[in-house]
Amino acid sequence: MEKKLKYGLIGASLKHSYSVEIHKLISEYEYELIELKEDELQAFINNAEYDGFNVTIPYKKAIINYIDELDASAELCGAVNTVTARYNGTERILKGYNTDFFGFKYLLEYNGIEVKGKKAVILGDGGTTATVKAVLNDLGIAEIIIISRRGEVNYENYGGFCADADMIINASPVGMFPNNGALLINLNEFKRLSAVVDVVYNPLITRLGFMAAERGIKYCGGLMMLVAQAEYAGKLFLQRDCLRMRTERVTEIITESKRNIVLLGMPGSGKSVIGRLLAKRLRRPFVDTDAEIEKTEGGSIPWIFEKYGEEYFRKKESEVVEKFGKQSGLVISSGGGALMNRENYYALKQNGLLIYLKRDLALLTTGGRPLSRKFSVEELYNKRKDVYKAAADITVENDSTVYGAVKKIMTAVNRGKKDND
Repeated sequence: MEKKLKYGLIGASLKHSYSVEIHKLISEYEYELIELKEDELQAFINNAEYDGFNVTIPYKKAIINYIDELDASAELCGAVNTVTARYNGTERILKGYNTDFFGFKYLLEYNGIEVKGKKAVILGDGGTTATVKAVLNDLGIAEIIIISRRGEVNYENYGGFCADADMIINASPVGMFPNNGALLINLNEFKRLSAVVDVVYNPLITRLGFMAAERGIKYCGGLMMLVAQAEYAGKLFLQRDCLRMRTERVTEIITESKRNIVLLGMPGSGKSVIGRLLAKRLRRPFVDTDAEIEKTEGGSIPWIFEKYGEEYFRKKESEVVEKFGKQSGLVISSGGGALMNRENYYALKQNGLLIYLKRDLALLTTGGRPLSRKFSVEELYNKRKDVYKAAADITVENDSTVYGAVKKIMTAVNRGKKDND
């Protein structure tokens, strides 16, 4: 029987890697995550168990010392993220490539980001920066400014050097899970920006991405780059162009699997019941943010309001929203007032498809709702309706049964997928 080809990804910490899922979609070979300490690199290289492997932080430069040949892409970038093995008789020869080069170039070209003659700012001075620079130079960039913590241009003085930049590329891990929401710069200091590109792929939208969107600047995250470089690596592993799936389709599948479905709307609109049914249908974990608060506080929402007040409750609500918003593949029922805090919107939207569950006010159940004692349903709705509408990706009318609402959500989500095909 023919031996099944075996590949993997080496790195120091791989708990949140998407690589196994991506390579399973690309082809039929085995693919594993292999966490290594630096003093284990040599032993891994000497072990001929793998037919090739990918390399991530922090070994993209260190691995060069252990391989036999470098492709032009690796020489250009000064880093290796893909290694293939071939045999000359009994001699095993390892060759290093930088498929991130092709992945980043693909990301720019797919999103129609023009580079030639432009001025670019790169955030960070790590291994990815060399790759980004190589691609930008290859595409005819006019000027590159690198901002780093220790560089001549740093996060204290960058304004005087970069205000006229056409594009910003975040080549640092700032803003990546689990440190979601972190920012290095203020986009308002850049007056000519036409594009913001982020190599970070988890979360799907970083805080930098939100800032770009709010200014009407084209933004793309790093997931497509990750998939494109993996596709190129797969071609190198198998020495053929024909793979099971192409970059666009794999990116779409990974996005859908990682994206949370978040239900928002008025108290009593059915978010919890419908959320549980939807989660069961989709075989996803379900999170009710109000229930999570009750669990951690050891009492009901009315009890928390009465004992500690609304401000305390909102603080706890934001903590829960932050915790689950940065996770992936969930169905989340959010509290009726959660979206009134803009930070909660960012937390839920970064990995989320937001669905406004709208229900006739006369049908809303308000028993046991703390704010219902203070405001009428109409008053609460009037305070919140515009926020719900602005935040929602999809609005679904819950005007029949909970099963009917679940069906509407499933139809709307599937229609969205088709519209993006």
